[in-house]
Amino acid sequence: MRNIKEALLSLLAAGKFDSSRVAFGPINKKEIVLVFKSTWTFDVDSKDVVIRRLIESDELLSSEELSAFARDNTYALLKDKKLKRPFCVDLESKSAKEVFDICNRINRIAPRSARGRCNCPDCHGSTKTNCPNCSGYGKILCPSCQGRDNGCTRCRHTGYIVCPSCRGERKLPCSKCKSTGSVIIERQISLLANTHNVIEYEGVSKNDKVDIPGLHIDNFCFDSILNNCDFKLADAEFKQDNSFLLTYKATTEISYVKLSVHGIDNVFNFYTVGANAIPLNIPPIFDYEYALLKHDLTEAAVGKTMTLMSKKIELFRDLAKNPFFNSLLTGYEADYNGITKRLISDKAFSEPYMDKANFTMRTKLESMVATRKDDLSDVLANKLVSHTRHLVSDDFAKESCMSLVEFIIHLKYRSRFSFRMWNLATLTIWVVSFLYLFFSPHAFSAVISIFITVICCVIMSYYVTQNLKLSEVISSSRTLHEVSKFTDLNYDVIRSFITLMGVILIDIVLVWAMN
Repeated sequence: MRNIKEALLSLLAAGKFDSSRVAFGPINKKEIVLVFKSTWTFDVDSKDVVIRRLIESDELLSSEELSAFARDNTYALLKDKKLKRPFCVDLESKSAKEVFDICNRINRIAPRSARGRCNCPDCHGSTKTNCPNCSGYGKILCPSCQGRDNGCTRCRHTGYIVCPSCRGERKLPCSKCKSTGSVIIERQISLLANTHNVIEYEGVSKNDKVDIPGLHIDNFCFDSILNNCDFKLADAEFKQDNSFLLTYKATTEISYVKLSVHGIDNVFNFYTVGANAIPLNIPPIFDYEYALLKHDLTEAAVGKTMTLMSKKIELFRDLAKNPFFNSLLTGYEADYNGITKRLISDKAFSEPYMDKANFTMRTKLESMVATRKDDLSDVLANKLVSHTRHLVSDDFAKESCMSLVEFIIHLKYRSRFSFRMWNLATLTIWVVSFLYLFFSPHAFSAVISIFITVICCVIMSYYVTQNLKLSEVISSSRTLHEVSKFTDLNYDVIRSFITLMGVILIDIVLVWAMN
C-alpha cells in the first residue's frame, strides 16, 4: 500500500522531474462514489482493402456491382435494429474494465464483404498520382522566404519554386496499382460500434456535498482507475436516440493534497483513490517549467525574432539540451516522412481546399503546408506528453510542438538584411580586388586576392548570414540528420561562387592587360 505522496513522487521520477523541489501541504481524505458511464452508438462502416493475391474460387464483381452491394447492405444494417442487441446484452455481463478495453478496439458487428475489380482509389484509373511533396502543383513555397516580403531572388520574387520531387511534372507513378490503373479490392460493410466514456464522482449519500476543489479526472487515468476500483454494474438501458448506456459505480476513498514547486509560482492539486493511491489526474508541472522555452520558441518561429539567426542558433542549442525536445528533434525527419506518406492520396490533399477556384496558388500551397504542419504537430505533441508522463498538458504540448514545427520550417528563412549584405560584400570584394591588382598586377597578387575572397565568403556565411554556423550547431547536436533539409546553404554557396568567379575574371583581365 502506498500513500498519495509516494504516488506523486513516483510520477515525477518517471517524468524525470527533480522531486526535491516539491513541497506538500496537508493530506485530505473523503469517501466518494465514482461513476463510470459508457455510451455506445452505432453507424455503418465501409472499408476497402486492396487484394494482392487471389484464389480460383474467388468471385469478382464489377465496379457497379460493388457499389450496389455497398448500397443494399448499408440500408439493411441501418434498418435492422436487432443486430446490435446481442452485442449490447453481452456487454452487460462484462466488468467495467472489460467494457473499457473493448472500447479501445475497433468493434464491427455483422461484417459482410465482397471482392471485385475497380479503378484504383489513389489514381482513379489514371496510373499516376499527385506528387506528395507539392500536391500536384509542381511548385512548393520558397524555403528561403516562405513567400513573405514579396519573395526573394531565389524564387525570383514569386514566393515559390519548382518542386524538387517531381521536377515540375506534378504527377508520379501510382504505387498502389503499380501504374495499372485498376486494383482488386475486398469491400467490407459492417455495423461499427462507437463509444464515449466518462468517469464522474458524487457523494456517498444524497445529503453529502462533495467539496473537492478543482478535480478533473484525466482520460489517461481511466485504465488504472477501472483496474483498481471495485466497479459494479448499476444500470444498462437503450436511450431514445438509439444509443446504449452502461453505468458502473464504485465506493472508494479519495485523497487530495496541495503542492508547490520551487521556482514555479503556482499551487497544484493532486488526487488519488483507493488503497494503492491510483492517480485521478496529473498536475501539469512542465507547463510552467517550460513556459519561457515555449515563449522563446514561438517568438523564433513566427514572432519578431524569426529573422534573427543568432536567436535561432541559441534556441536550437537549448532545445538540444532538453531531454524531451531533443528526442522530438531526433525523430523529426522520420515523423515528417511518415506524415508525407499518409497524405499521398489525391483526396487527402484536395478535399479541404483544392477545389475552391477563388484560392490563389500561394494560398493553396500554404494550405497544403498547413495540413502537414497540423498532423506533424499532433504526432510530436503525443510524443511529448508520453515522454513527460503527462506532466505537460495536451494543449501546452500541441501549442509547443506547433511552434517547434514552425521553428524548424523557418530555419531556412532569410531576412532582407542577408541578401543586402551579400550584395554589399560582393560589390566590395570586386572593387577592392580591382584596385589591388590595378596597382600590383602580378600573378602572386591574383592568388592572394582569390585566397582572401574565399576567406571573406566563409566569414559571410559563418558570422554574417550565420547559415554555416547553424549547420555546424545542428550537426554537433546529433538530432536532425540531413542538415541540408533544414539549413539553406545553397544560396551562400551560389553567392560565394559568383563572387569568386568575378574576382578570378578581374584577375585574369588585369594581369593580362597590365603585362
